[in-house]
Amino acid sequence: METANDFNFETIEKWLKDRDWQVREAAMKACEGKYVSFKIFEKGLNDSNRAVRRAAAKLNIGRD
Repeated sequence: METANDFNFETIEKWLKDRDWQVREAAMKACEGKYVSFKIFEKGLNDSNRAVRRAAAKLNIGRD
């Protein structure tokens, strides 16, 4: 199983498509401290689950 320490965009994209909101939230949290494209943030911000949207919004703090 892949973990947050195995960060790569393919893993994040796969996690963001998962049916489990906790996996999608983990995808957003795995992006912390890393430069990721707006496309990734946008998927998190548009998620149906509030926890995932919150994690994505937290990553956008201080970003242009």
